Amino acid sequence: MKEANSDDLFRLVGEISEKISQIPQGAEILQKAVRGEISQETAVEEIFSLLLKASSSDGSGLLEEIRVASSGALAPLVGEEPSLLVRDSSNKEVINPLWEAALAERLSLDGDAPEFRFGPLPEGAKPAPYVFLQTLNPVVAGFMLERASQKVLGLIQEERKEHKRVCERVLEETERKSIASGSDLEVSLQTARKFLPEAPLGVPGYLAGKIPDFWVVDPPEGKDLLLLSKEESQRYSYQALATTQGRVSISRVLEAELVQRLQNSGIQVSQGKPSGKIILQKAWASVVYGEKDLSEDFNYIEVVLNEFLNEILQKASSGKEYLLEVKPYNGVYTRTFGWEIIFGGIN
Repeated sequence: MKEANSDDLFRLVGEISEKISQIPQGAEILQKAVRGEISQETAVEEIFSLLLKASSSDGSGLLEEIRVASSGALAPLVGEEPSLLVRDSSNKEVINPLWEAALAERLSLDGDAPEFRFGPLPEGAKPAPYVFLQTLNPVVAGFMLERASQKVLGLIQEERKEHKRVCERVLEETERKSIASGSDLEVSLQTARKFLPEAPLGVPGYLAGKIPDFWVVDPPEGKDLLLLSKEESQRYSYQALATTQGRVSISRVLEAELVQRLQNSGIQVSQGKPSGKIILQKAWASVVYGEKDLSEDFNYIEVVLNEFLNEILQKASSGKEYLLEVKPYNGVYTRTFGWEIIFGGIN
């Protein structure tokens, strides 16, 4: 069994960077990695070494937090959830390759996973913010997801430019003072570089080590949709279903619309996780490998909505109070995507 890929593990560590800092030497390793004093691979090796050597009151709890935090977005969701750690042929604990593969797959689909890294957005990566939606049209949803990604990227690029300007000013001032005083220029510049401000980790609402916020962007106008080619419509529809940001964003509008339609049918229901007996727990999911697997005019959101609505109406009774929760179904490893409903009573 091969050992875990360092780049993938680095992103995984990012989700609990604050927890890692509680371990002796953990905070120091994180700071060195952010400042670029050690490589990502070295940081990952040192951090996981600390986790594995820590006492059960520290390390075991943190490894469990990694597993729990990762399961929702990365678990294959078929059969039993795989263990985060497994032992190789030499009895050494390594990250389960299934988790590795699922994380790599998620990154290839979403473009970025800010909660799984603690450094700046990598060059060429595409931000993956959640979006406030009020549409049941997957093409519109995908269009807005891309618009939000571009908005966040623009803000991050401005932060990078400002950071570069600040660093250049500091080094220019250092050079000027060094020449004026006759001190060693190279030594002065090396010292100044150690104290340069850290590279920005994102922008408010989209920061490394944190789950992204929901962003507000304008929906497309009618003319924008009319100008879309078949291929563009398929791509937007696919992005709304196949990306984590798409499924999470649609979960909210699905939940709100389901509650509204149930209330219109005389069912007393509110949004929220059921605190009483679970009446219905059901998932709708589809295996999707690429954009061409979805027709540009197939509205799977309406299909999901009507299927869930009919199922709930068969189980619900008028006069009782219920809670309804809609969650994304994240079968990243198997490319099985969709949503899950949990419908139940109130204690």
